[in-house]
Amino acid sequence: MPSAGPAPGLTIPFVVGSYASEPADPAQRDAYAELLRGSDWVSGLELPFPARLATDPQRVAHTLHDDWTSNVITAIPGTMTRIAADPNFGLASPDTVGRSAAINFTRSVCGAVHALADAKGRAVVVAVELHSAPTRRADPGALRASLEEVLAWDWSGAQLVVEHCDRWSDNHTAEKG
Repeated sequence: MPSAGPAPGLTIPFVVGSYASEPADPAQRDAYAELLRGSDWVSGLELPFPARLATDPQRVAHTLHDDWTSNVITAIPGTMTRIAADPNFGLASPDTVGRSAAINFTRSVCGAVHALADAKGRAVVVAVELHSAPTRRADPGALRASLEEVLAWDWSGAQLVVEHCDRWSDNHTAEKG
């Protein structure tokens, strides 16, 4: 497939959250991945966790261009699914069981970073986007303790970043709260 060429005004690195626009039809996914790999302005993908990254990291690794240096894993899909099932779930949870569940979930994200590195033969994830929770009850001390714990793990060079850490407000509906 020919390169889509650089988009005007875009600079490298440019990470595409392609999972939000990926075709539902599995037969079209390979062509979509090829289109992205052929676009010289793309330097990485935002990869949702868990999704296929948890079940088939080899397949996900296959979609990554060998030259991409800016792949990012987002834990938001798994975090939001778990919050829906357990309102105590979260790295910032004051509830010991909820915080422990979030730590274990984060450990599985770390495992996915290693699985991709193993599949590609090198580190390919530059950042992992973690998310605070739970809604309305997030505790700064619990978040700090969780981050101190997970920062001690080997992330194969990936940086940890906290995304979507918005504060609860009675004036508007918070995305995460």
